[in-house]
Amino acid sequence: MQILKKIFFQLSFVILLVNIYGTFLPLSPYFTENSNMIHKNNIPLLESQQTKKNLRDLDLEDISKQDLKRINYLFAASIKNFWPDSNFIEFSENWIIFLIQRISLLAEKEKILKIERFKWNKIIERGYGLCSQSSLALYDFLKRNNFNPLLVSLGGHVVVNLNSGGKNYILDPDYNVIFETELSNLYFNSDIIDKAYKSAGYPKNVVNILEKIYLSKEDNWIGTRSEFYPDLTKFYYLVYFFKWFIPILIITFLKFNEVSRYKV
Repeated sequence: MQILKKIFFQLSFVILLVNIYGTFLPLSPYFTENSNMIHKNNIPLLESQQTKKNLRDLDLEDISKQDLKRINYLFAASIKNFWPDSNFIEFSENWIIFLIQRISLLAEKEKILKIERFKWNKIIERGYGLCSQSSLALYDFLKRNNFNPLLVSLGGHVVVNLNSGGKNYILDPDYNVIFETELSNLYFNSDIIDKAYKSAGYPKNVVNILEKIYLSKEDNWIGTRSEFYPDLTKFYYLVYFFKWFIPILIITFLKFNEVSRYKV
């Protein structure tokens, strides 16, 4: 029994150290600097640490449209439009999800293998994602810097809505495009959409697809991240709480048990 207790104590202590490691040290990038993966519009790959530095250098107290353009670009350059067959969460990120995913892999249950990350820094460190993952990264960054962004689902594309300084912006980090207008205005003015995406360098066929997405009101939705992903939000809240709580509880219990035994 004492050997078993010692194993549990050491294992819990290691997990606690891994949690601390994962909190402060970045994830390994999915793509290397020599990778030929580029953004949709030939934006070169930007390393996550450089992105973080550039974001820290911005003055977010009095944010302007140019600042938002810069932020949008930084996320576009850091997140390549790519999604792997399985989006594995690393052990250092969350050991509980890591174990659940490996069990799910053996059980051939794919849902948990494809979950998106919520934390902007972890998303850009890994360096990939489709439109929803890019928008989740931008949303989280803005939220953590005391803004009130909203996610906008356009029935096939996801962007971010931000109201700041009495102005409304639609930010598309996946395509590196930004609108200074209300979402409702885009429903009735295809010229704005056409001009924005053409100016960003996208060909007519791509612009036509995006116009149809914006102009079609079918399945369009706007709201907070927790409203957009209610189940995943609860799941993340629980697993990030228990990844710390479980090892601390085990260590505390075993140490208390040991002290009590010596007193007797």
